[in-house]
Amino acid sequence: MLGRLEVAIAAGLDVAIVTTPDDTHFAVASRLLEAGISVYLEMPMAITLEDCDRLLEVAERSGARLYVGHNMRHSAVVKQMKDLIDSGAIGEVKSIWCRHFVGNGGDYYFKDWHAERARVNSLLLQKATHDIDVIHLHCCPRARVLDPASFPVLPAC
Repeated sequence: MLGRLEVAIAAGLDVAIVTTPDDTHFAVASRLLEAGISVYLEMPMAITLEDCDRLLEVAERSGARLYVGHNMRHSAVVKQMKDLIDSGAIGEVKSIWCRHFVGNGGDYYFKDWHAERARVNSLLLQKATHDIDVIHLHCCPRARVLDPASFPVLPAC
């Protein structure tokens, strides 16, 4: 893969879209950024926190732009929610509840390379990052981390 990457770099690209398997994100995106090529990187940035930090350092050092593809924030319904919140039409947001359903306990999603633990991190990283991004978009700068142990236990339905 990196051989083809060098060919792409030599072509003088201004920007690249990286949609390779998760475990290759750091290697591919960092090489592009080092070459001064701006990158749209499909989420997740990488499969380890250390590689995410290193990728941000490479982007900062290179001056090339890095955009992580949290595309759900650009959907019409999310934009409408943001407009309603920003306009004050629904009052002040005090909390957001998110329940994410993935068919068949994730079996539907974990096919091909997604099923190889060494190539991905978790279902949370794979799917819920979109939800977390949308929540962050709607709550910032008021977002804060809460201890789930402090939540009341709800009766089963």
